[in-house]
Amino acid sequence: MDCINFNDNPEMTFTFLGFEPFTKSPHFTPHVGISARLEEGNISWEFTTGMVYEDHELEGTSFSGRVHTGSNNVDYTIFFDNIEFEETETHFIFHRATIRFGYYESEFD
Repeated sequence: MDCINFNDNPEMTFTFLGFEPFTKSPHFTPHVGISARLEEGNISWEFTTGMVYEDHELEGTSFSGRVHTGSNNVDYTIFFDNIEFEETETHFIFHRATIRFGYYESEFD
């Protein structure tokens, strides 16, 4: 579990809770499920439905992408870059990533 505090809003904390493994299936594009919590003061919003899909446009298998979230009517984009994983015959198991956090911008939709 990793925690990020913000210089421009010291009451806000982003906590990365973890990745969900992906069970391989010919019917679904590989993706990583992401769980996190955003807290500001006494308000807490947790999500377990963030998804980042496999970078099918790049050669080889890799995962990176973004998840949108918000708190107190302010929207944010969380970027997950270079998600490290191991691939077994039946699963993708995710280990860690570089995380960047910014204010939501519609150009990322």
